[in-house]
Amino acid sequence: MAEDPQVTARDLACAVFARAALFPWKVDWSGKHHSIHPAVQALDLVRKDVIELKNGTISALFPRGVVVVPSSSEVELQWNGQPIIKESSVEIIPNILTVKCIECLDGNNTTKSFTRITKEEGKNAQLCHEIVLCTNRLLKSDYSKSKDPTLLEQRKDLPPQSLAAVEEALAHEIIKFREKFRLKDNNDPSSNECAFFAATEIEAARRAECFYEKKGSEVRKGSCLKPPGFSWLPETLQRNLQSRCVKAVATQTTCREFGAVEGKKCVTRAMEKISKNNRQ
Repeated sequence: MAEDPQVTARDLACAVFARAALFPWKVDWSGKHHSIHPAVQALDLVRKDVIELKNGTISALFPRGVVVVPSSSEVELQWNGQPIIKESSVEIIPNILTVKCIECLDGNNTTKSFTRITKEEGKNAQLCHEIVLCTNRLLKSDYSKSKDPTLLEQRKDLPPQSLAAVEEALAHEIIKFREKFRLKDNNDPSSNECAFFAATEIEAARRAECFYEKKGSEVRKGSCLKPPGFSWLPETLQRNLQSRCVKAVATQTTCREFGAVEGKKCVTRAMEKISKNNRQ
């Protein structure tokens, strides 16, 4: 693999957005910040899996700069603070998962994000996973409102379009990482490659491109869940439209990997299996 290009101001801005999406400020006196965080929800699932599968401790799941605090809830992990940004990288779970923003220069490829395996330096080096965000394909024109990356880091009104794009890519990649992590640690040989890929893409689409959640007056909707006024539709129609969105997104990525015929079959079978399990 070729070396990553030199870090740019846009890469740093992307890293700021990634940190804001994964470690949003918990104390919000203005009331203007989002309370629904798709990428955080996905990351919380990974943290719980790590604890369950590796008998890890909660404090070990958070990078330096983030402090776990006593929780008043039995479900949600409570923490405060944000990790440092090293060049254009943000540590998510120490020794397991990081995020890096780079300019992707591989021709006409339209991939916006992907996950790769990296090896740490040092005596006790180990393999970990790195989510790569392609800044030149993710960030919108609104990211450059502040030309000074230092000022951008201090802003509380992060550009909504760029932040949403980064947040969605992170949620998608984190869910894909989670499914592979669970399969590896459980040594589950039950699914063939295409079936597993399709099932993973379905879950990733549901929690990213086709995400939907409403809390009070706040509504968060994935970029591929197009219908206007979605939150006002009957729940049955909402579920139907969300299912169509998930199938369309998962089919596109699975067909790109396994071909049109095989990809469509895998997604259809996986959707039928999920539907059957939900009815039981």
